[in-house]
Amino acid sequence: MSNRHRVSGHTSRHTPYDDVIAAERRWGRLHPDELDAAARADPLRFMADHLSSDDRRRGSVALYGDLGHRPPPILVAVPDAPPDPTFEECALLVGTFASHVATTSEAMGSRAFGVGLVHHRTGTAVVSDHDRRWLLAVESLAPTFGYAVVGVMARTSSGALVQVTVRG
Repeated sequence: MSNRHRVSGHTSRHTPYDDVIAAERRWGRLHPDELDAAARADPLRFMADHLSSDDRRRGSVALYGDLGHRPPPILVAVPDAPPDPTFEECALLVGTFASHVATTSEAMGSRAFGVGLVHHRTGTAVVSDHDRRWLLAVESLAPTFGYAVVGVMARTSSGALVQVTVRG
């Protein structure tokens, strides 16, 4: 048992789809101005680490809409998304979100925005077909809605974050 556990009297229990130690290493020691810059530099990892535990389960999807540097991003959690969606289900969810972000961006006098997502799945910390399906949906709808692809990330039940590479 570590000193930390002896001092606090609590035992550490693993929570599915979480890695508290890694998140604390990434964000815990930053000052507020550094935190904002770090969050904008790695928005999907920041969003993944700051989702509520209720929004972290197999199939859950968190969508990220980047409206630029002034307004805060649009964040939407969909905890009841299909755990093993078809490409069509992925595209429907991404398209619905992209339409909302496009409307919001235009209302703010801009047309530039970005879309990304984090999805929660079981399995290992390597890119899977499931991850590629989400990436394909995000990439294939970008020309239709005119957004920049922020990226796709998977969080495994062990808490690992898997960056799904954006294809050129």
